[in-house]
Amino acid sequence: MIVFGAVVVTAIVTTTLAVMVAAVMIATIVVAAVAATVMATLSTTVMAAIAATAVATLAATATVALRIGGRRGQLGAVERQMIGRDGKRQRGRSAQSEPDELAERKFLHLFSSFDFGMPNPPLARKVEAQPGRS
Repeated sequence: MIVFGAVVVTAIVTTTLAVMVAAVMIATIVVAAVAATVMATLSTTVMAAIAATAVATLAATATVALRIGGRRGQLGAVERQMIGRDGKRQRGRSAQSEPDELAERKFLHLFSSFDFGMPNPPLARKVEAQPGRS
C-alpha cells in the first residue's frame, strides 16, 4: 500500500508540475506576443510621428524660403517684383538686390503671424509699458 501511495503522490506531483510548467510556457508566449504587438504598434506610431515631423519641417522650410526669397540662390528670387526706393517697379533678376532690412522685416512679419500653438506668440507679444518710462 505504501508503494502504491508513493506512486500516486509522485504521479500527482509530476502532473501538477507539468501543468504548472505548461501554464508558465503558455503565459510566456502570450506575454511575448502582446509585447511584440505593443512594440510593433509603438514603433509604427513613432515612425509615423517622425515622418510627419520631417514633412512639416520641410514644408515650413520651403514656405520660409519662398516667402523670404529675393537673393541669389534662394527660392522665389527669379520672378520677384518689388518697388525700389525711387518708386520704380523692378522685376526679375534686377529685384534680387533686395535690401537686408526689408528681408528681415518680411522674416519677422512671417513668424509673428504664426501662433506656435501658444496664446501669445513670442514675436507678436505686446511689450508692456514699464513704470517710470514713457
